[in-house]
Amino acid sequence: AQALPATIKSLGGAAALPKAKALFEELKVKFKIKNTVAVSDLSEKVDSKRYIKKYLTRTYRNAFHFTSPRVREAVVDDSYHCAVKEHKQANPNFKQTSDEMTWGKAYAFALRHPYLAEQLGLIRKFTIELDPGMYE
Repeated sequence: AQALPATIKSLGGAAALPKAKALFEELKVKFKIKNTVAVSDLSEKVDSKRYIKKYLTRTYRNAFHFTSPRVREAVVDDSYHCAVKEHKQANPNFKQTSDEMTWGKAYAFALRHPYLAEQLGLIRKFTIELDPGMYE
């Protein structure tokens, strides 16, 4: 087995992109970015008595050797439908969440949009020339 090359070549092209700063500023405004993460931003412990049901469609169940749901949240009967139709009082402890988000979530959004990610400099394209005999 051959070792990696002893010298490291610069990949080049790592200069800042002309629109990147303006795009980051625009992201900060559009997504209401906050610069810190507080303990209150972290997920609270989930109440084990409250959960969301997911209906497993017939096409999903027919796609493989389905026998029965493995978790209580997955259902194949009309209990999902009944839960949707049920009219309960609004939760008095409900608090509207802020529209603010962290940079991590904004980066995740950008990375799901390749052109935007390229313009921000999060994704770079390179051509690397390898020695043809390197893997022989």
